[in-house]
Amino acid sequence: MTPEDAVRAIRDSGGVAVLAHPLLYKFSPAELERCVERLKDDGLQAVETFYSTYSAADERAMKRLALNCLLYTSPSPRD
Repeated sequence: MTPEDAVRAIRDSGGVAVLAHPLLYKFSPAELERCVERLKDDGLQAVETFYSTYSAADERAMKRLALNCLLYTSPSPRD
């Protein structure tokens, strides 16, 4: 199953498609934004912006990515 297939399957079953821990994929910022935009075309709805290994700067970067791509963010215990 491709990521695109997974997003469509989640949406088709009534779920919310969230890209989990995107920084762990080791994409460059440009590659990550392209990936998110591509998945958004298939129904991606949100980006996980808080993860246990993320720094405050990482969280800000993921929030910016979600905002730039017009997606929701996951909640943070720091919010």
